[in-house]
Amino acid sequence: MKTAGISADALKWIALLTMLCDHAGAVLFAQYPVMRLIGRTAFPLFVWLLVEGFFHTSSRKKYLGRMAFFALVSELPFDLALYGRPDRQGQNVFFTLSVSLVMLVFLERAMDACQRKRQAGEKAFLQTLAAVGTVAAAMAAAELFCVDYGGSGPLLAALFYCYKRKGSPGLAVSFLIFCLSMGLLTAMVEIFGIVSVPLIARYNGKRTGRGRGRLFYLFYPLHLLILYGISMLGKNMLA
Repeated sequence: MKTAGISADALKWIALLTMLCDHAGAVLFAQYPVMRLIGRTAFPLFVWLLVEGFFHTSSRKKYLGRMAFFALVSELPFDLALYGRPDRQGQNVFFTLSVSLVMLVFLERAMDACQRKRQAGEKAFLQTLAAVGTVAAAMAAAELFCVDYGGSGPLLAALFYCYKRKGSPGLAVSFLIFCLSMGLLTAMVEIFGIVSVPLIARYNGKRTGRGRGRLFYLFYPLHLLILYGISMLGKNMLA
Protein backbone atom coordinates (compact mmCIF):
# COMPACT_ATOMS: atom_id res chain seq x y z
CA MET A 1 0.00 0.00 0.00
CA LYS A 2 1.45 3.33 -1.08
CA THR A 3 1.61 6.24 1.33
CA ALA A 4 0.06 9.49 0.16
CA GLY A 5 2.23 12.54 -0.02
CA ILE A 6 5.87 13.10 -0.96
CA SER A 7 8.75 11.11 0.51
CA ALA A 8 12.13 12.48 1.54
CA ASP A 9 13.76 10.88 -1.49
CA ALA A 10 11.22 12.48 -3.81
CA LEU A 11 11.96 15.87 -2.28
CA LYS A 12 15.69 15.23 -2.71
CA TRP A 13 15.28 14.43 -6.39
CA ILE A 14 13.18 17.54 -6.96
CA ALA A 15 15.82 19.59 -5.14
CA LEU A 16 18.66 18.05 -7.15
CA LEU A 17 16.96 18.49 -10.52
CA THR A 18 15.91 22.09 -9.87
CA MET A 19 19.45 22.82 -8.61
CA LEU A 20 20.86 21.29 -11.79
CA CYS A 21 18.55 23.50 -13.83
CA ASP A 22 19.68 26.54 -11.83
CA HIS A 23 23.40 25.85 -12.24
CA ALA A 24 23.06 24.90 -15.89
CA GLY A 25 21.38 28.25 -16.40
CA ALA A 26 24.18 30.03 -14.56
CA VAL A 27 27.06 28.23 -16.30
CA LEU A 28 25.79 27.31 -19.78
CA PHE A 29 22.54 29.07 -20.60
CA ALA A 30 22.67 32.60 -19.22
CA GLN A 31 20.35 33.65 -22.04
CA TYR A 32 17.53 31.67 -20.41
CA PRO A 33 16.92 33.31 -16.99
CA VAL A 34 13.84 31.13 -16.50
CA MET A 35 16.24 28.30 -15.62
CA ARG A 36 17.51 30.32 -12.66
CA LEU A 37 13.95 31.01 -11.56
CA ILE A 38 13.12 27.30 -11.63
CA GLY A 39 16.22 26.73 -9.54
CA ARG A 40 14.91 28.88 -6.70
CA THR A 41 12.93 25.85 -5.54
CA ALA A 42 16.04 23.86 -4.64
CA PHE A 43 17.46 25.67 -1.61
CA PRO A 44 14.33 25.69 0.59
CA LEU A 45 13.97 21.95 -0.08
CA PHE A 46 17.59 21.31 0.91
CA VAL A 47 17.13 23.30 4.11
CA TRP A 48 13.95 21.42 4.96
CA LEU A 49 15.74 18.11 4.42
CA LEU A 50 18.60 19.33 6.62
CA VAL A 51 16.16 20.06 9.46
CA GLU A 52 14.51 16.68 8.94
CA GLY A 53 17.91 15.03 9.08
CA PHE A 54 18.71 16.90 12.28
CA PHE A 55 15.63 15.45 13.95
CA HIS A 56 16.13 11.90 12.72
CA THR A 57 19.85 11.24 12.35
CA SER A 58 21.39 8.64 14.67
CA SER A 59 24.58 10.71 15.04
CA ARG A 60 24.60 14.46 14.69
CA LYS A 61 28.40 14.50 14.87
CA LYS A 62 28.65 12.19 11.85
CA TYR A 63 25.94 14.19 10.09
CA LEU A 64 27.92 17.40 10.56
CA GLY A 65 31.12 15.60 9.58
CA ARG A 66 29.57 14.57 6.25
CA MET A 67 28.36 18.11 5.61
CA ALA A 68 31.76 19.61 6.40
CA PHE A 69 33.59 17.00 4.32
CA PHE A 70 31.49 17.63 1.23
CA ALA A 71 31.73 21.38 1.79
CA LEU A 72 35.50 21.06 1.39
CA VAL A 73 35.27 18.59 -1.50
CA SER A 74 32.76 20.77 -3.36
CA GLU A 75 34.50 24.12 -3.02
CA LEU A 76 36.84 23.83 -6.01
CA PRO A 77 34.12 22.48 -8.35
CA PHE A 78 31.84 25.28 -7.12
CA ASP A 79 34.46 27.95 -7.81
CA LEU A 80 35.38 26.56 -11.21
CA ALA A 81 31.79 26.23 -12.39
CA LEU A 82 30.56 29.63 -11.20
CA TYR A 83 33.72 31.78 -11.33
CA GLY A 84 35.96 29.91 -13.75
CA ARG A 85 38.81 29.80 -11.21
CA PRO A 86 39.46 29.25 -7.50
CA ASP A 87 37.84 32.18 -5.72
CA ARG A 88 37.07 33.24 -2.16
CA GLN A 89 34.14 35.53 -2.89
CA GLY A 90 31.56 32.83 -2.22
CA GLN A 91 31.44 29.42 -0.54
CA ASN A 92 29.27 26.51 -1.67
CA VAL A 93 25.93 25.55 -0.15
CA PHE A 94 27.38 22.74 1.96
CA PHE A 95 29.08 25.42 4.03
CA THR A 96 25.69 27.08 4.48
CA LEU A 97 24.17 23.81 5.59
CA SER A 98 27.09 23.11 7.94
CA VAL A 99 26.73 26.49 9.67
CA SER A 100 22.99 25.89 9.91
CA LEU A 101 23.48 22.45 11.42
CA VAL A 102 25.79 23.77 14.15
CA MET A 103 23.24 26.49 14.85
CA LEU A 104 20.44 23.94 15.23
CA VAL A 105 22.38 22.10 17.96
CA PHE A 106 22.61 25.22 20.11
CA LEU A 107 19.15 26.46 19.16
CA GLU A 108 17.64 23.19 20.34
CA ARG A 109 19.40 23.49 23.70
CA ALA A 110 18.18 27.05 24.16
CA MET A 111 14.61 26.17 23.21
CA ASP A 112 14.61 23.10 25.46
CA ALA A 113 15.73 25.29 28.37
CA CYS A 114 13.05 27.82 27.49
CA GLN A 115 10.39 25.10 27.44
CA ARG A 116 11.46 23.73 30.83
CA LYS A 117 11.27 27.20 32.37
CA ARG A 118 7.79 27.83 31.03
CA GLN A 119 6.54 24.41 32.11
CA ALA A 120 7.76 25.28 35.60
CA GLY A 121 5.73 28.48 35.46
CA GLU A 122 8.82 30.66 35.30
CA LYS A 123 9.83 33.37 32.88
CA ALA A 124 12.26 32.34 30.17
CA PHE A 125 13.68 35.69 29.11
CA LEU A 126 17.34 34.63 29.19
CA GLN A 127 16.63 31.35 27.40
CA THR A 128 14.63 33.15 24.71
CA LEU A 129 17.45 35.66 24.34
CA ALA A 130 19.91 32.78 23.98
CA ALA A 131 17.81 31.25 21.20
CA VAL A 132 17.60 34.54 19.31
CA GLY A 133 21.31 35.15 19.87
CA THR A 134 22.15 31.71 18.50
CA VAL A 135 20.35 32.44 15.25
CA ALA A 136 21.86 35.92 15.01
CA ALA A 137 25.37 34.50 15.57
CA ALA A 138 24.87 31.88 12.86
CA MET A 139 23.62 34.51 10.43
CA ALA A 140 26.63 36.71 11.21
CA ALA A 141 29.01 33.77 10.70
CA ALA A 142 27.38 32.92 7.38
CA GLU A 143 27.80 36.51 6.20
CA LEU A 144 31.38 36.68 7.47
CA PHE A 145 32.43 33.56 5.58
CA CYS A 146 30.42 34.51 2.46
CA VAL A 147 28.54 31.22 2.27
CA ASP A 148 25.87 30.70 -0.35
CA TYR A 149 22.68 32.58 0.61
CA GLY A 150 24.54 34.38 3.40
CA GLY A 151 22.77 34.82 6.71
CA SER A 152 19.42 34.04 5.13
CA GLY A 153 20.36 30.35 4.95
CA PRO A 154 20.66 29.76 8.72
CA LEU A 155 17.61 31.97 9.24
CA LEU A 156 15.49 29.68 7.05
CA ALA A 157 16.84 26.63 8.88
CA ALA A 158 15.84 28.20 12.21
CA LEU A 159 12.37 29.04 10.91
CA PHE A 160 11.82 25.52 9.56
CA TYR A 161 13.08 24.09 12.86
CA CYS A 162 10.56 26.18 14.77
CA TYR A 163 7.83 25.04 12.40
CA LYS A 164 8.76 21.39 12.94
CA ARG A 165 8.90 21.88 16.69
CA LYS A 166 6.06 24.30 17.41
CA GLY A 167 4.04 24.51 14.20
CA SER A 168 4.83 28.21 13.84
CA PRO A 169 5.62 30.30 11.96
CA GLY A 170 3.91 28.56 9.07
CA LEU A 171 5.78 27.32 6.03
CA ALA A 172 4.62 30.13 3.76
CA VAL A 173 5.40 32.79 6.37
CA SER A 174 8.83 31.25 6.99
CA PHE A 175 9.58 31.30 3.28
CA LEU A 176 8.48 34.93 2.91
CA ILE A 177 10.64 36.00 5.86
CA PHE A 178 13.55 34.18 4.23
CA CYS A 179 12.99 36.01 0.93
CA LEU A 180 12.62 39.44 2.51
CA SER A 181 15.77 38.92 4.61
CA MET A 182 17.78 39.11 1.38
CA GLY A 183 16.39 42.50 0.39
CA LEU A 184 13.50 43.51 -1.81
CA LEU A 185 15.23 43.09 -5.17
CA THR A 186 16.58 39.64 -4.37
CA ALA A 187 13.25 38.68 -2.82
CA MET A 188 11.56 39.34 -6.17
CA VAL A 189 13.70 36.55 -7.64
CA GLU A 190 13.72 34.16 -4.67
CA ILE A 191 9.94 34.34 -4.41
CA PHE A 192 9.77 31.92 -7.34
CA GLY A 193 10.91 29.30 -4.86
CA ILE A 194 7.44 29.47 -3.30
CA VAL A 195 6.80 26.25 -5.23
CA SER A 196 8.75 24.51 -2.47
CA VAL A 197 6.10 25.36 0.13
CA PRO A 198 3.29 23.08 -1.13
CA LEU A 199 5.88 20.36 -1.80
CA ILE A 200 7.10 20.50 1.79
CA ALA A 201 3.53 20.66 3.05
CA ARG A 202 2.90 17.32 1.34
CA TYR A 203 5.95 15.69 2.91
CA ASN A 204 4.88 12.39 4.48
CA GLY A 205 7.95 11.72 6.61
CA LYS A 206 8.86 8.57 4.68
CA ARG A 207 12.42 7.70 3.66
CA THR A 208 12.11 5.15 0.89
CA GLY A 209 15.66 4.86 -0.46
CA ARG A 210 18.14 3.93 2.24
CA GLY A 211 21.69 3.62 1.04
CA ARG A 212 21.37 6.41 -1.51
CA GLY A 213 22.77 9.10 0.76
CA ARG A 214 26.20 9.11 -0.89
CA LEU A 215 24.60 9.58 -4.29
CA PHE A 216 22.80 12.71 -3.13
CA TYR A 217 25.96 14.11 -1.55
CA LEU A 218 28.17 13.28 -4.54
CA PHE A 219 25.74 14.76 -7.05
CA TYR A 220 26.62 18.29 -5.95
CA PRO A 221 30.37 18.39 -6.72
CA LEU A 222 30.06 16.05 -9.70
CA HIS A 223 27.40 18.05 -11.54
CA LEU A 224 29.43 21.24 -10.99
CA LEU A 225 32.54 19.62 -12.46
CA ILE A 226 30.57 18.34 -15.44
CA LEU A 227 29.03 21.76 -16.10
CA TYR A 228 32.47 23.35 -15.87
CA GLY A 229 33.90 20.77 -18.28
CA ILE A 230 31.11 21.38 -20.80
CA SER A 231 31.61 25.14 -20.57
CA MET A 232 35.37 24.79 -21.17
CA LEU A 233 34.75 22.46 -24.08
CA GLY A 234 32.35 24.97 -25.63
CA LYS A 235 34.86 27.81 -25.24
CA ASN A 236 37.63 25.77 -26.83
CA MET A 237 35.43 24.85 -29.77
CA LEU A 238 34.57 28.51 -30.36
CA ALA A 239 38.17 29.70 -29.96
